Amino acid sequence: MGASAQPVRTCVSCREKSSKHELLRFTPGPEGVMMSSTGTESGRGAYICRDERCWEIARGGSVLGKALRTAADANRLEPAVREAIDRKIVRNAKSTHSPDS
Repeated sequence: MGASAQPVRTCVSCREKSSKHELLRFTPGPEGVMMSSTGTESGRGAYICRDERCWEIARGGSVLGKALRTAADANRLEPAVREAIDRKIVRNAKSTHSPDS
């Protein structure tokens, strides 16, 4: 028998397909869009890859809202999601600049 197939999902920002485990899952919540902690919650989910450009697009919230079929915008992202997105963008910006530049 061959290896079992890995689930493949599409990033809602760049539309590239990747293994489900390489993407971050977002779900609608009572206070807005939230990041899925386990990735196994039932219901509609949207995936974003770890590319900085995709996080920039996600910061606006509209791609998540469309994928989740909810009225999500930047104001409806839960604070933890906004913070995670901002942290990811800042961390990537720091890692792309060498200390000598």
